[in-house]
Amino acid sequence: MATMTCEQPVRIDGLFDDPDAVRLLVARHAPYWPVMRYFANPAEEAVQNAGKSVEAGRDAAKQARAMTVMPVFRGDWAYDTPKVDGAEAILHDAKLIEAAKQVFGGSVVVPQIVFVNLTTPMPSQPTGHVDIPAFRGIDRTEHPTWLLQMMGQSGLFEDARIRIATSVAWLYRGENGGFGYWPDGPGGARQRHAGALDNTAIVGDNDFMFHQVERVGSPDDPLATGLTLDSLLHPAADDPDSRGLGADGRGDWVITDDGDERYRLPFDKVRISVSWKAKVFRDREEQRIADEHLDDISLDEVVDRFVADLADRGVDCVRPNDPHGDVDFITTLAATYRSTPSTI
Repeated sequence: MATMTCEQPVRIDGLFDDPDAVRLLVARHAPYWPVMRYFANPAEEAVQNAGKSVEAGRDAAKQARAMTVMPVFRGDWAYDTPKVDGAEAILHDAKLIEAAKQVFGGSVVVPQIVFVNLTTPMPSQPTGHVDIPAFRGIDRTEHPTWLLQMMGQSGLFEDARIRIATSVAWLYRGENGGFGYWPDGPGGARQRHAGALDNTAIVGDNDFMFHQVERVGSPDDPLATGLTLDSLLHPAADDPDSRGLGADGRGDWVITDDGDERYRLPFDKVRISVSWKAKVFRDREEQRIADEHLDDISLDEVVDRFVADLADRGVDCVRPNDPHGDVDFITTLAATYRSTPSTI
């Protein structure tokens, strides 16, 4: 199957015709839950922390439940179809579709996902990360995200990869909150999108391109600590403006846990990012093959490729009976294939 090219990321200024209307959507669809819920089990956390050894990965799995919950909150707005009112226009935004074609050199763009991340003041992420890729027959609807991450970072499954364009758009006029990214791979130079973030977007291949959230807010801003996977971010109940924005855009938002307020801040200190994802195909025939599952890869084949490649590398690995949950298998893959950017 022909491979599409992948160009440098595309920047869009003035993405939303009415950014304040999108802010109202953010308020309307509260509350939001910690993004760490996506890594709330030992298998997922093992991959996130198994940097240099299998033993480190096993230890990380044992410690998963004690992980620190960072103040990054998420809401899902669309998956194939809108899940909340107001998401339709973002899902099918013409500017994003054209940028996706430019990034990949494809002719068919199928919008799929919209989600929002809300971040309260926190330090910079320690290093870059990549998003969750998808492959023909293997995606996040039936398989764990750690497996998809390892498939992507191993490079063993490029023949089955579905190219996904990702846009990250920002609604934020607060301090810092920049976006670091490595468009030429983890060994390449780090670039930054910082300063005037509000109502701008970067569209690229975030399944390949490592990226990083820089410090949000001022170093003097208090941090939300002691959060749990049950913490929620939402407008303050005592705010006089029920939308959570206030007449001057500074309505208070709070983080609560079991109804108890743990943290409060003005809404304009919350860094909002709106993420959009779309499948990009070279042509209609390539789309048909994917949609009709005519050339899917199976889980057995995925495991076979991993085990064979590990053997070629001289890495001992017993073929797992439960590929989704075998911690030894998971941490072996993480220790072998997981990569991070070489420069921060």
